[in-house]
This record gives sequence, C-alpha cells and structure tokens, in this order.
Amino acid sequence: MNNKLYRIPEEGMISGVCAGIARYLGLPVLLVRIMAVLALFFGFFFITVIVYFVMAFVLDSAPGEEASLHSRVSVRQKIKQAELDLATSEQRLRELERYLTSETFQVESRFRRL
Repeated sequence: MNNKLYRIPEEGMISGVCAGIARYLGLPVLLVRIMAVLALFFGFFFITVIVYFVMAFVLDSAPGEEASLHSRVSVRQKIKQAELDLATSEQRLRELERYLTSETFQVESRFRRL
C-alpha cells in the first residue's frame, strides 16, 4: 500500500478519485467504481457525491513518476508479453528436454552413480 492517497487523473473516468483509492487500498479500480455506483443507488447518493467531489478537490494528483510507473498497459500489450514469455519458456523446456534425452546426460548420470 502507498503512504499517501492521490488522485490519478490519467486512469480516472472523471477525476481519478476511484483510481487513487483503488491504488491506495490495493484493489482493482473496477471494484472501487462498482462500489461507488452501488453506494449511489442504495441510499448514499448525497454522501457519495459530496465525498467524491470533496476528494476530487482536496486530493493532490499523483506525481508524474508515480502515474507513469503504474500507467495502464493495454490488453494487447499484455497478451503480446504473455506470448513472448510463453515462447521463451517453451524454448527453454525444449532445450532441457533435448539435454535430458541426449547421450551426454546418460553418460554424466552413470558417472555420478559411480
């Protein structure tokens, strides 16, 4: 958890209050937004609106470095990175399998048993 609560306008829908709360609490932003919307509909409309706008004006924006460190990564970028990681892991597994089925491994294994 972060030490200070910030607004994160770059990640926010309106002013970044929910994104800042989510980062501070270590929760997904979508969960915080859903909780805020549910609070609006279940009898806390006035309180939710007042608290949101007060926080929007009182909270500082996240420092530039902080916002850029945690900026959103697109789904495509995440998928590309996952595919790259998977391909790298697959290549390493193939090399390991090639070594384990080789004559070299069998000879070294016999020497270790002696």
